[in-house]
Amino acid sequence: MALSRTDHPPARVLLVDVGGPGTSVENAVEQVSELGLWPRYDVLLVGEAWEVTPPPASCLTGESSRLAHYRALSGPSCDPAPWAFDPAAYREAVQATLRARHATLLAAVGISFGAVRVAEATPASVPLALITPAPPSGDFGAVAAARATALTAAAAKACGVAAACARTLRTLASPTLDDRAYATALALIASAADPTTFTRVARSLAGGSRALADGDLARLAYAATFRYADGAVLPNLLSYRGGTCGRYGGGVRPGAGGLESTLARVLSCPQAGSADTPEVTLSGRRGCVFVSDHDLVTPRALTAPWTGAGSGLRLAAGRVSGHARVDGTAATALAGLPGSLAGC
Repeated sequence: MALSRTDHPPARVLLVDVGGPGTSVENAVEQVSELGLWPRYDVLLVGEAWEVTPPPASCLTGESSRLAHYRALSGPSCDPAPWAFDPAAYREAVQATLRARHATLLAAVGISFGAVRVAEATPASVPLALITPAPPSGDFGAVAAARATALTAAAAKACGVAAACARTLRTLASPTLDDRAYATALALIASAADPTTFTRVARSLAGGSRALADGDLARLAYAATFRYADGAVLPNLLSYRGGTCGRYGGGVRPGAGGLESTLARVLSCPQAGSADTPEVTLSGRRGCVFVSDHDLVTPRALTAPWTGAGSGLRLAAGRVSGHARVDGTAATALAGLPGSLAGC
């Protein structure tokens, strides 16, 4: 989808990917407008497969049943592969749009998993602004472990009543969670990108007057697994599962427990990452990577490869406030694209 200003024909276009997998074009348009990128720039957005070909009702019903209880998470589920991120299709969608408009790319902005997609879709000549990027490669066991470690540590620090908090965290690490503990684990995962909500959830682990109401717990648990209030699954869940499984592989690592196990079993990746999934080429790239010291979705250990050995990208000075937060130095950079990307 191209967002063009009407005062001139687009000649240089900004490719923007606000992340996901599982983000709708409508939501992406809202975020692009909120960030002030449009109408200041002509913007190109690429939609996901689930919006073009929605998963069948039988598939979504099966997912709803699978996600309802922790004990059902290891059962069979719908194969997400048809709705996975396809690098070649994404790249062709970008190139076809540019050809039709006789336009070129000014720069590319990728937030969270959007960083992977724009880095794969653009040549080295296009500068990148990557904000709290998902890891460029790896297996989901490592991704889940890093995320679970960060979530657990942050929860233990925030919840306040040490003994009660420790007991609850041990409950969340149990191999067989009851429904409320399962919902609590999902609530922690769902609130990871919002520091205020995460702190509220973490403090509820100690119980007492700060405990979350059942309705709040259910709402956050459903948010983590793309479900409506009645438990029915949203179609974008298949994009989330397919994109994540296709990029990083899946499965529960031997001995994994706690939030790591919950994360992996919710995804229920049917196979390892695709053997033909290309590595993101980072040598020769130009641009800035913006990270947060308080990112519980992609902790620093997961974002580090973007600016590691062999990468032409540089870590921007300063930090953004949290996962997918476009503030601080990131906001300044987006206000002055593409020239601002030379100064990180």
